Amino acid sequence: MAGLDTLRELLASVDAGPVTETKRCLPSSELRFALEYGDKPDIDTERRALAVLLGSEAFALQPLFEGVDPALDRILVLRFPGIERTLSQDTLFSIAYALADARNLTRAEPDLGAQIYADPLPPSAEPRVEAADALGWLCWSDAEAPTNKRWALDTMGVLRAWGRFPARGKGILVGQPDTGIAEHREVDADLDLTRAANILDGGNDPTDPLTPGTANPGHGTGTASVVISRGAGDIIGAAPEATLVPIRCTTDVKIFDGTPLAAAIAHAANVGCDVITMSLGGTPSIAVHAAVRAAIAKDAIVLAAAGNCVRVVVYPARFNDVIAVAGINIADQPWRGSSRGSSVDISAPAEFVWRAQRRQNEDPTDTVGAGQGTSFAVALTAGVAALWLSHHGRDQVRAEAHQRGMTVQALFKSALQATVRRPAIWDEDDFGPGVIDAEQLLGLPLDKIPTLAVEAVESVTAGADPTLRRLLDEIAGGKTADASFDWQRYGLEVSSILLSDARFGRGASGLAAEARAPGVRPSDTLAAIARNSPDPRLQEISSRQAARAARIMQPRSSSHSAPPGLLQILGRPAGTGREAAGQVSVESARRNLLEGGIQRTLDEAEQRLQAIAARAGDVDPDVSRMRREILGRGEEVLTRAAHAGAPQVAGADRVTLEALVSLTDRPAIRVQNGTIDVNHPELGRWQGAYLLAQPEIEAVFRSVGRIDVNGEHIGTGFVVGDGMIMTNRHVIEAFAAPVPKRRDPKRWVLESESVTINFSDGANAAADTFRIKSIITAGKEPITDLPIDFAKLDMALLEVETTNTAQGKLPRPIILLASPDRARQERQIFTVGYPAKPQVLPTDPGGAVRMDVVARLRALFGLSYGVKYFSPGIVSTGLGAVGGDPRGWVFSHDATTLAGNSGSATIDFTGPIAVVGLHFAGDWLRANHAHAVAAVKSSGELPPLDGLDWV
Repeated sequence: MAGLDTLRELLASVDAGPVTETKRCLPSSELRFALEYGDKPDIDTERRALAVLLGSEAFALQPLFEGVDPALDRILVLRFPGIERTLSQDTLFSIAYALADARNLTRAEPDLGAQIYADPLPPSAEPRVEAADALGWLCWSDAEAPTNKRWALDTMGVLRAWGRFPARGKGILVGQPDTGIAEHREVDADLDLTRAANILDGGNDPTDPLTPGTANPGHGTGTASVVISRGAGDIIGAAPEATLVPIRCTTDVKIFDGTPLAAAIAHAANVGCDVITMSLGGTPSIAVHAAVRAAIAKDAIVLAAAGNCVRVVVYPARFNDVIAVAGINIADQPWRGSSRGSSVDISAPAEFVWRAQRRQNEDPTDTVGAGQGTSFAVALTAGVAALWLSHHGRDQVRAEAHQRGMTVQALFKSALQATVRRPAIWDEDDFGPGVIDAEQLLGLPLDKIPTLAVEAVESVTAGADPTLRRLLDEIAGGKTADASFDWQRYGLEVSSILLSDARFGRGASGLAAEARAPGVRPSDTLAAIARNSPDPRLQEISSRQAARAARIMQPRSSSHSAPPGLLQILGRPAGTGREAAGQVSVESARRNLLEGGIQRTLDEAEQRLQAIAARAGDVDPDVSRMRREILGRGEEVLTRAAHAGAPQVAGADRVTLEALVSLTDRPAIRVQNGTIDVNHPELGRWQGAYLLAQPEIEAVFRSVGRIDVNGEHIGTGFVVGDGMIMTNRHVIEAFAAPVPKRRDPKRWVLESESVTINFSDGANAAADTFRIKSIITAGKEPITDLPIDFAKLDMALLEVETTNTAQGKLPRPIILLASPDRARQERQIFTVGYPAKPQVLPTDPGGAVRMDVVARLRALFGLSYGVKYFSPGIVSTGLGAVGGDPRGWVFSHDATTLAGNSGSATIDFTGPIAVVGLHFAGDWLRANHAHAVAAVKSSGELPPLDGLDWV
């Protein structure tokens, strides 16, 4: 019952009374569970039982569906109004399993807010977490958009169909669960607002408020225009005489919640929608699957986008019942970001589809643009479905389907696939039988449509969906299956973990078969079951039990520009770290190289290679080979690149320059036995400053520790007071939940009983390990998974035990620098922290280092991760000069940091040795960012800072 204990603690912490709310709504980010009973429950009886179980009445219990199908009356939704979903995925599943056990449910399902589906945007469109979309480079095509705004309709045969048949979709209702609709010329005349709904807020107003800061405002407006735009403006939809029923059920199509989508599908079916189109996706959901089956039973055609930026097809498109639509471009080639695989039923245009475009309230209401994504492919297909129904007549189609013992869905799918246009070069296994041909589709008489094999009809609340097991084979490879594994109970959680893996590149035959989603771990319940499974794939999932939160250790991007090329990195001014390369033009880099930079780069590389050879005893053949390759080719390649001025290089030249980049970075020197090798060849220009303050610097080493959750490294922290640790808010978001909401919470709830800070150089010695007891305070704004915003304070103070179980004493506090002046100017600083092995590194045509090269170099040089490192550098942009810092509390530095350094102290080299800043972000190859502690203190944001030791 550990999950229930967490839920009880959360409810107790918010001190909420009984919920009297009767309004039917499912707000975004609300803590919520779908409960499936064996039979229709008595809600009042169940509400009383849950109140006793939870020790609180601060919840609402409501039917999820009304008037859809009597079998669906067994599904209720348990809501906690006013409490945001801040708990981790594994904790949410733990609560769901405990609820199911305690109330003898068939299943319980949390709304996860999972982020699997992506909404492709140009790579430089906005600052974002660098590790958030591991396959982002697959998504966006940088080709020129076709000038013909009707090319997609031409590709699909829609224009030819209009020429032969009068049907344009008249009389057909298309339901669209999405972000809602904003005012726009391309859609305003084509909506049925009497049937519309707002699932999030209740009522029937589906207006998209275009809220600033949300990920994809205006998404529903764009996809709607692709279906039903009348052609009065610049574009025309696939079914311009159809009527669209907008249903607002999400603020972000990338964040997938099952219950509001299920309610939206049910609403569409209830109001008589003939077609339901979903330009969204994510994890499996019993509630969504039940709603889909009920809608199909009511003769609706249900379609969904196959997915973007993750190679496997996502849910609900992945359900066998749903028509899954993948994406192509104008050349009949796959759109690079399209999901693919055997679950795809058909393909349609997805690359540069012209649609209505409006993301802000102040934007014009007549702008169009070329979008990318299977969101548009499925919207186009929904328009074709409306054409088909309008052409044959809704009643005639239903009569034909019923006469054959089929659903309208099955009849349409059969007709769709029997009339495809198959390009000359086509991958049927990944993209279905071909591309939609609307002319051939409408020309096929109803009685000539082939009859597909009809699958056995399942209950809308049947057991484990077979696609869950197939997903394991597709992502983790086919191996010995566990026949006894309870897929009905655990399949949703397993699939959620697997889809997260796929988002980061994992696939049985995909980009990286061994890729794993950092930050995702199984619940204790699933881990215990999977640990004893004979299936090695399930065992591997179990092994991640302690691995939650690695994701937030990734560097976090804050720039709108693309990473610099290799030429800019190597041609940066002398004495600067590689993060300074982002400010160097290609022309300046060429000049710097030709004016002494080439020799300087080679000298630095030779110095480091000599040190590597000395450590290897000059007998390692790999080291000797690397020395010959790098130094033998380095001068030639650098000279050629500098004269040519090419910002991009390829082949062997690229490998050589990447190796030189890795050999000439700012140093990161291992701390061992409380000190570093003062004669280390990489210490270079910092050696003198280090020796002058060696005792004081090494005293700092002892007060910096590695923060672990269940033994897994998640970040760095340092002692700042008696029983007090400083780190980042985004670090604590890995193991603590803010309640009752993310923004300015009342308190924090620890999700693990094993959160520690270990001050050793590397080992987990008991005498050096101290338990973190609570969160004292933190910045008011949420950090994780948001673009960098320097107005937000990424700082937290933690309570830690002062004497541990081994009777060890907490190290002494590091003093903080009370004056911000030293953060305003260029000066030598250093950081001390625990770099973690990067889960993902950017891959960019401009020259960002490839993971295979980095992995080879690191394996060769024997770097260790998760242990203590000393990293010197300089303040590169002083306090008050960093762009986008309205609070004046951020400065930039160029010391080498990796994932895991989050929460490191940034310390002045000159006396007194004191903390200048708290490192919180790395903008890869441009700058690292730190909060100036003195400026934070002056802001008054965290009052407990006043009681610390300042100098």
